[in-house]
Amino acid sequence: MRYPLRNFGPRTFISYSFADATLAEAVETYLRDRGLQVTREDGTSLTNTKLTEAIPRRMAGAEVLIQLRTAAANRSEWIKREFSYAVDLRSRQGQLVILPVVFDVTSLPDDVKEWWYLDAGNSVTDAVLEQIYRVCMRSVHLLPLSEDDPFAIAEAHLRALLEAPADRRPIVDSAGRLLEWCQDSLDWAATIEGEYRDQFIAQEKRRMDRLRRRCTIADEVMRRLAIETMQMMENYTMDPLTLALVPLNRFVRLVIGDQILTAAEMAPPEPHVLRGKYGPLVKAARSSNEEQHSPGYLNPGFCRWAFGCEDPKERMAYMGINPDRGNGVALQIPSAVFGSMEDAYTSHPFKFDPTGELLTKTFVEYVLPQIAVHAAYNLADVRTVRDDLESEYRWRLENYKSMGLN
Repeated sequence: MRYPLRNFGPRTFISYSFADATLAEAVETYLRDRGLQVTREDGTSLTNTKLTEAIPRRMAGAEVLIQLRTAAANRSEWIKREFSYAVDLRSRQGQLVILPVVFDVTSLPDDVKEWWYLDAGNSVTDAVLEQIYRVCMRSVHLLPLSEDDPFAIAEAHLRALLEAPADRRPIVDSAGRLLEWCQDSLDWAATIEGEYRDQFIAQEKRRMDRLRRRCTIADEVMRRLAIETMQMMENYTMDPLTLALVPLNRFVRLVIGDQILTAAEMAPPEPHVLRGKYGPLVKAARSSNEEQHSPGYLNPGFCRWAFGCEDPKERMAYMGINPDRGNGVALQIPSAVFGSMEDAYTSHPFKFDPTGELLTKTFVEYVLPQIAVHAAYNLADVRTVRDDLESEYRWRLENYKSMGLN
């Protein structure tokens, strides 16, 4: 596997005594090879630096703190302060995983003994490294694409996200299969002689970069979608968790499905999995696109397919959400959802309160996933995506003052 965790696994900070640099390097190498993002300082990078300034900077954004507790580390003032800072940070934010890996129990400070720690004995064995990896993975939700249907994520993984959406970062396509398929195209193109080979390779590299950004944005959108969905479910009594799965599944089919179709167009000939094993699924998704519309996530036919409409000719009603500020969001909802009121809704455009007049089930199944899709395609800066979800797209439902159908 070339892209485990999309190489976007838990953001991990290794705290260690510089006397144990070889030990720290072994841990870092193992975790990086498994797809984690690892940070550690060397013996010169902290020269002439104040502890009070350096520690918050070094641990900024960390999801996991690993402390290698040797005899030398147990005597270190740096190590002591980093541990105290991490404990305080966890008490304020509640999400940091703290893992002391202990190589010298006899000199271990009492405040560290109060925590669960991994007793590594006197060496860093494969078993110890594997245990470190497993603990690190508690800081993220893994959302791998299904082996049977790459347009979906297994229900067990989605349920785990819904049960605790705020405490861990999701990693959509955590096995990195989309990146793998893009890499397959690059590898295949490199073996072919042709006038346009270099242009094709350059194009695929740009597409791979865009895919990395879009997947990273999708991680945060998925998290926000899960939070908003579960808030809607607070007063919903009819099997709320099953209904909450619907917008997540539709978001995946629209966003990931769109990416799969693009990857399939560029994939090598059979027996490549997108043309072989998954060929019929890809064909069904692609054929759903209506010819008079641009293919992709806004195509009415593709939306019908993503929504699971049994009638391929189901007419789609268009709904516009117009927040106080910023761009509106165009949504599509099967006309049949409105039942006998369809003509009234579509023939006489009007404004109404979506949370008051749309059924909760309709809002969750159709409105929430499309707001999420709109965010996934219109947010561009991976560094600020979480804040942008709060401000530009303003996910809180009360900020969407009016909707209209036409």
